[in-house]
Amino acid sequence: AEFQIIEFNKEFKRVVASHAAIHREEEQKIVKQAAKKAASQNNDKTTIGDVNADLQALKDKMEGK
Repeated sequence: AEFQIIEFNKEFKRVVASHAAIHREEEQKIVKQAAKKAASQNNDKTTIGDVNADLQALKDKMEGK
């Protein structure tokens, strides 16, 4: 089992360890990765202006301009 030392006090001979802290850190990493992935996917979406420009270029090409 893995434990993370939360508190260490040499004067009072006290050590506090947590097993759940490791899982919380892993969960936070996963949440951050998911947020980054979602943000990068949002940047790839086309806008109406982009589509309109593409349609205008296609129209010009078909008309022979």
